[in-house]
Amino acid sequence: MKMTKNSKNSGFTLVELIVVIVILAILAMIAFLSFSSQSSSARDSTRMADTTNITKWLWVFKAISWTYPMPDSQITINAGTGFMIHQWKAWNNVLNILKMSDAKDNLDSSYYSYSTDDTRSFYSVWWFLENPPTSLKDYLNPFWDIKNAAININAADYSKRYFFYKWDWVWILTESWTNLPAEQLYPANSVISLITESKSLNLNISSTNMISWTWLIVWAIQSTQNWNYNFNAPVACPSWFIPVPGNQEFSQPGFCVMKFEAKALNWVINSWYNWHNYSVSDTVASTPQDPAIINLTQIQALAACKSIWDWYHLITNNEWMTISRNLEQVSSNWSSNIVWSWYIFNWHNNGNPGSIIAASADDSDWLFWMTWWFWNTAFVNNRRTLTLSNWSIIWDLSGNVWEHVNKANSLDWTGFNNWSILVSNICTWSNWYYSFGSWDFSPPSWWVCNWANGYSYSVIGPKILNLNSDNGIWRLYSNAAIFSNNIFYRGRDWLGGGGIYMLAVSDDSLSWGTTGFRCAK
Repeated sequence: MKMTKNSKNSGFTLVELIVVIVILAILAMIAFLSFSSQSSSARDSTRMADTTNITKWLWVFKAISWTYPMPDSQITINAGTGFMIHQWKAWNNVLNILKMSDAKDNLDSSYYSYSTDDTRSFYSVWWFLENPPTSLKDYLNPFWDIKNAAININAADYSKRYFFYKWDWVWILTESWTNLPAEQLYPANSVISLITESKSLNLNISSTNMISWTWLIVWAIQSTQNWNYNFNAPVACPSWFIPVPGNQEFSQPGFCVMKFEAKALNWVINSWYNWHNYSVSDTVASTPQDPAIINLTQIQALAACKSIWDWYHLITNNEWMTISRNLEQVSSNWSSNIVWSWYIFNWHNNGNPGSIIAASADDSDWLFWMTWWFWNTAFVNNRRTLTLSNWSIIWDLSGNVWEHVNKANSLDWTGFNNWSILVSNICTWSNWYYSFGSWDFSPPSWWVCNWANGYSYSVIGPKILNLNSDNGIWRLYSNAAIFSNNIFYRGRDWLGGGGIYMLAVSDDSLSWGTTGFRCAK
């Protein structure tokens, strides 16, 4: 029998070959993207380590020399007010002073940026990361779509990178849209006047907060000239208290304040009402549960805070202003997410619902959709929480109940009702003034009151003076019969017209049924 052998050609068909190539390409792309991501993360780690080492040596240098070194070949930035920033690179001279080897970006070999104030008492070291911190990636850089892969990072394109900031908030000047630092825009040793400068610039107040356009930068600097709101924030605070950075304008060091309006731990829930009238037997605490304590005089509020422990006190006007000025400069507190643009969120001040409301422990129950607005229908929601520059969250500062505030700024009750703030009750119709019985619905741009005893708009109101109730900021209550023995209420209740600078001046014996308090330490 003759055996025959069937032979077949072996190998890949064209279709099989294409499939294999596609699979290999996908695997290669995954590997490449993974490598790119790991590489960018590694570079970010080096950047963070470098800037941390620079800051440590700067601390050592200041401990010996009492000031920080001047940036190499610095550009001087001023706003025509004596305010100056010195900005340049942490370059050879600074690094030699600090006894460090070359520290530079390992993607484009640029030196890290270094800024000081004019007295060289404050400084910042900063640069750009390729990857956003996880908690901030949704909004840290407005120019970047976070769906972009790390492969799209361009060493020269800072608009797709993220500010990384170390130490004081000495403001940083960059070009709008490109994020190029000022030292890459101007020659060494040059002087920049923001009053005459034609470039479109950003003033970066913090890692997440910037002011765009030169004219607004000048306005901001002139208004905050001698002020650093990141000054001496406490490292730790008691339970349900939050740390607040100090404010040099008010000579106010950092302090701790109740996160919530004061509550009574011994309050017994009653289905017939949802408030608690003050009692000397109250165990006072800051807690999210239950409605606020109300219906007490300021002397009782002072005593109630002291009842927690002797080193607690009723919040002072300087402390209230320190909180408010800080909140005013945080973009997330503004409806537009840009500071001084549109309005600051305020809470529960249209009488709907018509009662005090408890808070939530996880900061989640913060939004309430309004059915109408007392002044301006553009205000479409209320927000109970506002965020400080150090990410601390405070509840109900601009609504829910009025709050007693010690205008004397004493840590006990010394002089809390000693002086009047007005020579007379005569103020022009204004964008912030309320005379009992009627609101001014069409205010002029400016206003005049007859102040007394060192009080002025700057002591009780916003830093940017033309902000008013249309910005969710404030109005003033006053009573013609009260020129002495008067006290401050701030914030506002649920009935209408609240704001972080809202102020009522009233009699020291008054105990409103819509007024509570907040303690500080």
